[in-house]
Amino acid sequence: GNAELRSPAGVLIRFDHPVPQIIMPTGYVTGLETDGRYLYMAVAPQNTLYRGNPVNYQPGRGGVFAIPVSDIMRKPLAPVEFQDEINNWSAGDNYLGVPINGFSKRVLKVRAPTAFTLRLSFYYMWPASAGDYGEYVDVSLSAGMNTIDLSSYDGIVAIAPTANVSGITLFKLILEP
Repeated sequence: GNAELRSPAGVLIRFDHPVPQIIMPTGYVTGLETDGRYLYMAVAPQNTLYRGNPVNYQPGRGGVFAIPVSDIMRKPLAPVEFQDEINNWSAGDNYLGVPINGFSKRVLKVRAPTAFTLRLSFYYMWPASAGDYGEYVDVSLSAGMNTIDLSSYDGIVAIAPTANVSGITLFKLILEP
């Protein structure tokens, strides 16, 4: 399918066995350093209205931020949202691959052009391989807006239709600490 990602320029991720954890959106990061107590990040805000250019940051804004390492080791610090539009989505064509652990609210919203079945795949990075999914959940979607609560699942979530979908499908993954 044709997708135009609309999300932060980046996310700060902590790799923890068996699933990485998103800590926060970062905007456009130009440098990272730590002294053991703090993580220092040089960041410029991302223009959230861009289309297609992943480095469309806002020049002249931003700065260097110090985040206590102890905070990073606890839980996500800020909400994260991923949004995509897919035109003529092919069966089995996976999107997302986003770790959802640590967030208290995990919601997937899908605006479907027609009724179809969406397969949610939840998996772990270690010891499983990328193609070794731990759990599948099929959800029947209606044409229009659908909301799927992911709070009872963990790991990394990927989504794909079980049959070809004509038209534009919009999805939004909302993760809140």
